[in-house]
Amino acid sequence: MLTVVVNDVIGTPEKIERLRRTLGEEIRIMRDGSRSQWRNRQSCLSELAKILDSAAAPPPLPRRKSRPTRGSIERRLSSKRKDSEKKTLRRTKDW
Repeated sequence: MLTVVVNDVIGTPEKIERLRRTLGEEIRIMRDGSRSQWRNRQSCLSELAKILDSAAAPPPLPRRKSRPTRGSIERRLSSKRKDSEKKTLRRTKDW
């Protein structure tokens, strides 16, 4: 079992704060997939590296809005026309 206190991790203050927000104050990793204690420790360390890298990464940039393509506009309008025709055919002319 590997236990790491986030305050003991060395890095920039921004990354440490991101780690604390995403992972909490303590990280615990337990591996028992191998019969070898050394291999289990190595597995714990590699898992810790993955966790720290993903948690310390900055959040992705927000998506930039783009204009709809001509094809998507035409598909939307043709769908609206078909729905409109369908509803007009449902009406009775006896009114």
